[in-house]
Amino acid sequence: MVVYADILFVVNLIVDYFLLRVSLKVLKTTPKSWRIAVSAVIGGLFSFYIFLPKSPLLIEILAHLLMNSVMMLVCMGFKSVKTFLRGMLVHFGVVCCYGGVMTALWQIFKPQGMIINNSVVYFNISPVVLIITTVFGYFLYMIFSKIFAITSKGAKRCNITLYALGKSVGASAIIDTGNSISDIMSDSEVIIADKSVAKALFGNLDITKDPLLATRYRTIPCNTVSGNSILEGFRCDICQVYLEDKIISLNNPILAISKTPIKEDYSVILNPKILSLEGTENEKTQKLSV
Repeated sequence: MVVYADILFVVNLIVDYFLLRVSLKVLKTTPKSWRIAVSAVIGGLFSFYIFLPKSPLLIEILAHLLMNSVMMLVCMGFKSVKTFLRGMLVHFGVVCCYGGVMTALWQIFKPQGMIINNSVVYFNISPVVLIITTVFGYFLYMIFSKIFAITSKGAKRCNITLYALGKSVGASAIIDTGNSISDIMSDSEVIIADKSVAKALFGNLDITKDPLLATRYRTIPCNTVSGNSILEGFRCDICQVYLEDKIISLNNPILAISKTPIKEDYSVILNPKILSLEGTENEKTQKLSV
């Protein structure tokens, strides 16, 4: 069967664009649109790898890992080794899932006009069908995005201000189910933050040298994917959460220090429970004045 380079490029560009979108949903990050577009173009150009002779499996894997690394570097930029590796592995996993489905389809049904070589998929389809399927796929993506946005309150981003010892510190936060911790002694809100946030608010975190800071020290037991753990934290005076047109005030929350650095575009993780605090006795919700 004849493989047309233009159709090969366009089909794989579109596929790579949506695979990138899925990967970014998993990673909970939203880079600039031009980065996603350029990364998809690179993926489309890589599809010409199909014209090379069949490669050994190890060479195929290394080639796809290399191209995956370049695509994610363009898409997300380089913030840290950990963030880069996480993004690369998530996207590689999404691509492998797609490749597995396509290979199974090819092996079971042997559809005409479909070729897989060097793990690159080619569909011999007309431009009209390509446009229709692209528009259909886009609308499906938008529908599922809306559904996920409704069912996942953890996707919300906001800004917060923490107050303690006469000082205040602002930070970017995400409201995520990754933080469902509460203080079992007082049922206070627990805010998970990068260590840099705690240092900015409290300064030296050595409680042996600061008796006043020692009175605010707390340990919070929690469950993680790796087992039980203990988080160290300090009680704040107030945390103000700026959410859309509201300010939610948390009285005497505990600022728990994350075991691992938070090197995303946020430095604080809030419990989704704060979204339903309006009307409670300890927390106050007020409208922002416009």
